Amino acid sequence: MTYLTPLRIALIGGVLGWCGCFNLQPKSDPTRYYVLESLATFGATPTNPIAENLSLGLVPLDLPGYLDTSRITVRKGSYETEYLEFHLWAENLQVGILRALRLNLASLLGTRNIYLQTWPRDSVQLEVHVILSRFEFTESGQALLEADWHLTGPNGKGSKGSGLVREVREVGPLGDDLNPAVSALSELLGELSREIAAGVAISR
Repeated sequence: MTYLTPLRIALIGGVLGWCGCFNLQPKSDPTRYYVLESLATFGATPTNPIAENLSLGLVPLDLPGYLDTSRITVRKGSYETEYLEFHLWAENLQVGILRALRLNLASLLGTRNIYLQTWPRDSVQLEVHVILSRFEFTESGQALLEADWHLTGPNGKGSKGSGLVREVREVGPLGDDLNPAVSALSELLGELSREIAAGVAISR
């Protein structure tokens, strides 16, 4: 018969305790992915359905380099940004914004003839150019969008209208669930879309 001496008991306890430090269960991935939504999500209706035959071309966005990332951005003060490690865009940000703008303008103007980035020659009546300066959250708990937009004729010729949009929404402290905050950014894109749609209506 083998007797467990106090030393052996201590050694066995130490080994068991050491093994217990290792969790062999698979860990869940904490990363969350978000997409921007269109105005249809918020129940928008066309404001100028007579534009159903209008053709628009959405030129690629002018997007700041610090926003050209899959990680959601938080501005900390005037000069510092933070990139959230586990909160990512589910698609390229420029692609997501253009997708939402296209759906918004189609809904607001009542037209489906909206091209993204490239289109056949002479197939659009107006081009939409957007310079996006801010599209992020602030450390104080705001969603912020700032953008210049202008309309031109085909091939960028002739100004047909322009404007500056700066929109802010209070979203509160950013927690583990950014769905309400991303929804606020989608609403801000909706406001930009309304401004552009109003400019398109005036230009006709």
